[in-house]
Order: sequence, then structure tokens, then C-alpha cells
Amino acid sequence: MEKPFTPRDVRGIYPSQVNEELFYKIGRAIPQVFNLKKIVIGRDHRLSSDSLSDSLISGLIKQGVEVIDLGFTTSPTISIYAIENKIMSIMITASHNPKEYNGLKFGASDGNYIMYDDGIDKIEELVNKNIFFASEIEGIKNIVDFNSEYCLYLRNFIKKSDKKIKIAVDTGNGVGGPIIEEIFKNVENIEIVPLFFEADGNYPNHDADPSKEENISDLKKTIVEKNCDFGVAFDGDCDRCKIIDENANILGSEEFLCIAAKFEENSNFDKIAYFDIWFSQSVKDFLKNIDYKFEALPMGAGNYRRALLEKGGTLASEFSGHIFFKENYCVDDGFFAFIKAINYYLMSDEKYSKLREGILKWKSVNKNYRVDDAQNVIDRIVSNFSNGRISRIDGVTIEFDDFWFNIRCSLTEPIIRMKVEAKNNKILDNKLSELENIILI
Repeated sequence: MEKPFTPRDVRGIYPSQVNEELFYKIGRAIPQVFNLKKIVIGRDHRLSSDSLSDSLISGLIKQGVEVIDLGFTTSPTISIYAIENKIMSIMITASHNPKEYNGLKFGASDGNYIMYDDGIDKIEELVNKNIFFASEIEGIKNIVDFNSEYCLYLRNFIKKSDKKIKIAVDTGNGVGGPIIEEIFKNVENIEIVPLFFEADGNYPNHDADPSKEENISDLKKTIVEKNCDFGVAFDGDCDRCKIIDENANILGSEEFLCIAAKFEENSNFDKIAYFDIWFSQSVKDFLKNIDYKFEALPMGAGNYRRALLEKGGTLASEFSGHIFFKENYCVDDGFFAFIKAINYYLMSDEKYSKLREGILKWKSVNKNYRVDDAQNVIDRIVSNFSNGRISRIDGVTIEFDDFWFNIRCSLTEPIIRMKVEAKNNKILDNKLSELENIILI
């Protein structure tokens, strides 16, 4: 596997790593790997997306494929279209990455992510060989506008209420602005305060990555100045969002999952939640108190959707902000999560600062360390803490009654990533010191 092929998608810098020639070849390789005659594609707002889309479509048509082109759209929009029509999907996007990046996300006909080992590896092999079968007939392209239908679908989930609510929304000049305008254009009790709704691949205001503090500073300021009930920031392709409370404090993925589980406890789905291995012990304690079952899974958005589909449950979440609802095809959809956040607010007499209060009781720290031999470091740590409860779901997790930690290797850099959590700050400081004495020797 070599760039721009990654464990989860195709992604790189344009035009040095991803370009029109590569996308044309990928278009020709896809039908050979997946044996398909029909596919749906869409693209985001990036400056290179139009030409890359044209090249991908040309390759697909050359191989006799019928291409359903949704045009300018979002990742959740194309996922839901693919699921409803039972066809494979490709989204041209680099999600939250800076403007010089672009790439491809692959989705199966059931909505599951197609990862490197699911067929992207075979696409890479064919592209490198540059040998493709000759199709007897050329395919065709059909342009379909699904955005309006998707917006109507989402609008039907908004809870009817006379309660007035004002929300600041920052779409970061990504693809989300027009969708938000369409969803809420006739919803009289919800006032949207828009920030950077104009789709602009130059990102003139900030990168569309709400996980970075510098990218939500304008939103935080607007929430306070405009006296908003809360705010929301979307990433570039809108498969995730961040909720900000009325005091301009970020509502973390762990807190939002707990709030969602509480408000969804009377839904028609099994009371089961899934989350990644970095989620707090506080989340497990909270879910136990409301009679939820739960399971920690390896990081990677595809793992949570697959669990909801195959094992049942109500919702799932990843630390990075992806959240999945069974009610919404198990798709990680930032718009649907936003609508759920609105509904929870409308159903409650409390502000989000109050709803989140007391959820995260354990104290934690996340740190990265650049090391020469990551595996050797991890082996030393396991040897020193071998009396704990050891799990290797994703990296190594070792648990004790009053603290736990997870340590794992980066997929792309000589770095180990570690989360340490404890019942109080004193234990946390002591255990972090012990671990760093092993890591940094």
C-alpha cells in the first residue's frame, strides 16, 4: 500500500498524489474488482473535484458502467442514496483535510465502508499494472438531483414544537451550507445564524475541520454575541459535526453519546451503544445507570456502522465526532446528528451546559510520543503493567480498578498515541509519570 492509497480510502495532495490520470485509471479498475454495471458518485466543493469527477466518470463509462452523478453533494447524502438504491457509491472528497488535498471514499451497496482490504488493494494493483479489460459497449451518465429529496427526508425528523431556538451554524465554506438552508427554510421556530455557508474550495475563513480549536473560534464568538442556544460546526463533507453549548464550550463525542442514549432510551431499537476504545470509563458508568449494554470497538468509522447493522443497537460513536443512529440507516451523518441535537434541546427544559453536567467524572489525558521503535516501547509497557486486565482490541488497553490506559502505534508516523484515565487527578498524574518514565528512557 502506497500513497495515495490508505487503509480507509484514497487521499492525497493534488496534483502530485491524486490527479485526473489516476482517477481515470481507478474508474477503469473499479468494475473489474467489484463486477458492477451501475454506480453512484458525488463530489464536494474542492477546486479539483470537478475535473477529478469528470476523469473518474470517463474511466467508468469506458468500462460500460452506468454512472448516477449526484453532482455537488455531501457524504451522508450519497450514502443514503446508495443504500436506498442498493448500489455502490464513490464520494470525491478529502473530508476535513486542507484545500490542497482530495480523494475518494468508497461505499458498498449496504452502506458499509469499503476499506483497503475490501477491494481498494485490488484497485491499486490494477492501476499500477495499467491493464484493464475492454468493454464491448460504453456506459452512460445520468445526472440526478438528490439533495432536495435528502433535505425533505431530514426535515421530517425535526420535532414539532412551539419552543423558539436560535442556533449558530458554521459549515466552514464546505458543502453543508446549501443543505442547511434547504432543510430549515420553512421551520419557523428555529432560527439559523449562518457562518461561512458559501461553498469555497479556497477555505477563505478556516479549514473545515471542527476538531481543531482555531477553526471554531468564530463560531464560539457568535454563539455568545448573538445569544444562541447552542452552535454546530461541520467538517468539509458533513459526515460529522461538533456541538458547542451556549457558553461556547465544546460538547465532546463522549458527552453527546450519553445525552443521545438518554433521550433515545424509549426508542424502538435495542438499548445497545458502540464506541471506540478511547471512550471514558465515565461513559460506561453512565450507560450502565440507564440500563444500556455497550461494546468498545477498534477505531475506524466502518466498525461502528457494521456493528449497528449486524448486532443491533441504537447508536454508535467515534472519538473524532462520527455518530451513527440506527434510525438513519446507521450512517454517520452530521446533519442527522444536528437534528437530533435540536430535538434533545426541544425535549428538555435544560441548556446543553446543564445536560452535559457531571457526565465525565474520570480525569484523562491524551498524548503523542515520537519514538524510534514503537513496538519495543509498547512491549516494555505491557511487561511493566502485566498485572492489569489486558485487551488488544485496538493497540493495547490495560485496566485497573482506579485507572486505565490505551497505547497504540500510528498508521502513518513513528508515533505512539496514548490515553490515560483515572478516578482523580492525583492518580492520573502518578500513572502518567510512570508510563512516561518507560516511554522516554
